[in-house]
Amino acid sequence: MPPQRIRMVVPSRLDQIPVVGRLLDGAARNAGLDERAAHEFRLAVGEVVANAIEHGYRMDPGHDVEVRLDADDDELAVEVWDSGTSLDPARLARPLAPPVEAFDPESLPDDGLDLPFVREVMDAVEYTSRGGRNCMRLVRRLQGEKKDPR
Repeated sequence: MPPQRIRMVVPSRLDQIPVVGRLLDGAARNAGLDERAAHEFRLAVGEVVANAIEHGYRMDPGHDVEVRLDADDDELAVEVWDSGTSLDPARLARPLAPPVEAFDPESLPDDGLDLPFVREVMDAVEYTSRGGRNCMRLVRRLQGEKKDPR
């Protein structure tokens, strides 16, 4: 697959998450992820976008969230950028979430999947904040077995 790069900027409103999800689902399927893996990928990125809107911007719709996707034969890498309140890095170290059946809406927690779920379904999760900009970088490898997150 030739390298693919997508950049999308959406307003900081929760109704924009499905828009981002549709774009990422198509890219994930084109990269070779099966239906389940593409769904998990979309949920994880949606959770990060939701966190930027809910926690970073405190639901203020007057801001932008930028989503960048880079795809090649080896991995899908997504960066979610915002300029809201930065994340406490300790949140990334929380224990992993209990198993969630991504295709069963009844199993999803009321308060969202949160970062432990994101860590569980991605191969790498990195967070940086500098110069008033925050970036959560998520990587899903396409070749071989997914790492054991524990």
